[in-house]
Amino acid sequence: MCKLIKLLQSLLFTIVIMPVTVYAAPDIDLEQANNYMRQVRAFLDTKTNDFNSLESMLDRMEDLQDQANTCIERTNSQLQAISDLEKDSGLSEQLSGASEDAIYIKNKKQLQARKLSGCRLFVFKSQDLIVALKEVIHDASQNNMLTVSEPMWQLINNKQDNHRDLLDFILVAVVTISIIWCLWLLPSLKFMNKFQVRWSKQIASLYRIILAVVAIVIITLELVGYRQLAVYLSQGALLTVGLFLAFMLIVYVGNTIFVQDKMLKSIAITKRYKFIELKLLKFSLYALIGSWFFLLLLEWWGVPVDLLENIKSLLLSGETVYGIKIIPMRLLMALLVFSIIQIVGKYLAVYISRQNKFEGEAETQIVISSLITYVVFSVAVVGGLFVSGFDFTSLAIVAGALSVGVGLGLQNIVSNFVSGLILLIEKPIKPGDRIMINGIEGFVKKISVRSTRIVTLLREDVIIPNSDLIANPITNFVFHDTLSKLSCVVNVANDSNVDLVRETLLNIALKHQDVLNDPLNHPSVALKGFADNSLVFELICVVSDVNKKYAIASEINIMILKAFRENNIVMPLPQLDIHVDKDLFTS
Repeated sequence: MCKLIKLLQSLLFTIVIMPVTVYAAPDIDLEQANNYMRQVRAFLDTKTNDFNSLESMLDRMEDLQDQANTCIERTNSQLQAISDLEKDSGLSEQLSGASEDAIYIKNKKQLQARKLSGCRLFVFKSQDLIVALKEVIHDASQNNMLTVSEPMWQLINNKQDNHRDLLDFILVAVVTISIIWCLWLLPSLKFMNKFQVRWSKQIASLYRIILAVVAIVIITLELVGYRQLAVYLSQGALLTVGLFLAFMLIVYVGNTIFVQDKMLKSIAITKRYKFIELKLLKFSLYALIGSWFFLLLLEWWGVPVDLLENIKSLLLSGETVYGIKIIPMRLLMALLVFSIIQIVGKYLAVYISRQNKFEGEAETQIVISSLITYVVFSVAVVGGLFVSGFDFTSLAIVAGALSVGVGLGLQNIVSNFVSGLILLIEKPIKPGDRIMINGIEGFVKKISVRSTRIVTLLREDVIIPNSDLIANPITNFVFHDTLSKLSCVVNVANDSNVDLVRETLLNIALKHQDVLNDPLNHPSVALKGFADNSLVFELICVVSDVNKKYAIASEINIMILKAFRENNIVMPLPQLDIHVDKDLFTS
């Protein structure tokens, strides 16, 4: 049981505690560490199989190795700092001299270099010693398990105090039977369907036969005296079953929380959409947890030390393939980070695009959502590559080339793109607005991230770059409301009744149903000026809909023409006086 508790503590330390405490490790005393290493070697030479002492030495050596690795990292950073100091202050050029600062830097550098070499040497030597300790512990545990004690029937007949051994036997038997019985019932339980496990009759029968054999073997070993082996097998069965059930519970909880249909519905994506991010999240999470459980089981069941170390090295340190370092655990962590950022990004894109500011604007929602999705995807890729250990220095040349291309060749495209984002966010114009820019009047049909499409009054499509809409003045006729000012200019004869003309024009404006008549927008008539042979009057009014402005102007002009004819108001035609030279015709 102690070994089981120790393994669980080791797993907890590796997953939770070690990442937090790794940077707080104390400095190593190389002299004491080397002395302790010699003591361990001397103890191994005596070939004493003291299991507890060997495990204590292994724990101590692993702690010292961690301290040595921390020493290497710190010393490397200090040497780098010293080199930077030399370069910045110019002391590297003074080392040949006898200045006090140069001598101090030189001595400091030599001290750190000796410390670094000592720590590296200790790491290499301790690694071999740790492997030797693990092999001795493995052999000692195997020999300890195969030790034969007094059979159970002899203990019962023995008159000596044997209550402890009997209690151990009863405990092992009860625990074994209880575990086997619970596992025996698993195939017949309905809730197993939730774990997506299907039991056929043949598989269930084979499964129960294996359980019965395991129970008989454990109890038989306990009866004939192989008590340590029976306890080892019962604890191993308990650990295996516990980890198996824990993994199935994790899978069940994950499948319950991360339900694809619900998540697709919440982010407004059809069911035909393949939610790859969710599948990657489940795969990476289950694979990480399963890998830790797998290593724990391998260590418990006494896998040879070399094989166990090779598996750990493959999973945690990886292998180099064609010059590329591939670390499986880091790749799984990178997939996990990538999928989490992607899922969070999709929810963020939907949340922002559904704000009241963009309500009823499907095109704008799509553009905003797509933009956020692209940005989040870039962040997810960079985050995944960073976690996987990708070397970003190889991308420096590519990034420099892209920056030059953006600054030169793609300048207009970037300018239009940024201008499109400003138009979509600030919304000085919206689809359906009536605007005028550079003498072009029409209706905004569509605003994209690069250009804006305008339909003129003649039903002509005009594509305008977004940068022009930002840089040039725009007249938006419906920015606040749809009201529009209407002006009708008319000429009358010089001898016309001015009051009658003014009254007639006001009555015409008041009769039209689309002309506003309120204190702020009351129609007015003004004598605009004097022409050569006429008086110029202007009727000014406000119409309710700017889109009907030209139709209303035509209707008012027709009403003016009819009213002037009824009231005998003359609109003079242009007059031209011709003078004939008689002498020209006579000659």
